[in-house]
Amino acid sequence: LLVYLGGPDESLWLKDLGSGDEGPLTIEGGCGEQTTCVDPMMVVLPDGGLRLYYTAAPRGVDPADGTVTTHIRSARSDDGGETWRREPGDRLSGLGLVDPDVVALPDGRWRLYNSTARWEGADPRLAVVSAVSEDGLDFTPEPGERISRIPFHHTRYIGAEAPSVTRHPDGRWWLTFNTVREPLWPENELVARWRFWEDGVPPP
Repeated sequence: LLVYLGGPDESLWLKDLGSGDEGPLTIEGGCGEQTTCVDPMMVVLPDGGLRLYYTAAPRGVDPADGTVTTHIRSARSDDGGETWRREPGDRLSGLGLVDPDVVALPDGRWRLYNSTARWEGADPRLAVVSAVSEDGLDFTPEPGERISRIPFHHTRYIGAEAPSVTRHPDGRWWLTFNTVREPLWPENELVARWRFWEDGVPPP
């Protein structure tokens, strides 16, 4: 299964890669007229169920601009993705929390990586942060930033966003992310970069 943003309104869509069937993904008790849902990612649970993590924000605003409270939420399916119901509460909430990516750790816990935009004066600071959970629902933020800003041309910086994490066959973890120049320039281009680390939590 592939979950993505599709359709004329860029809502959540689901595609069966085997049959090719695709269509809107509806979350019972989830997205509505006042809430937009973006940044979907899906994990397979130990019991065979599916969990979808996504960003929820007020409709009509940019959830990544760092001035609006956003919510990382989840929904569950127990019928192979046919129906989804929102799980109670928020996994995380705060200003500019977007791009959730969740991985299962070898010790049975779950780690959630996400982008955050924090305003410093007139400029946003883009970074990748993380939180950890015993059950994939209640997450505790971890100190520091996993990928932080990098100096660029003296007065500007390279920020990091849109993390995606997988485990390499040799046991190390592979993090890919986009880098963006701060402040965001009209001609700014996203550049995909990557980093290896050993234990699932790259140092700040």
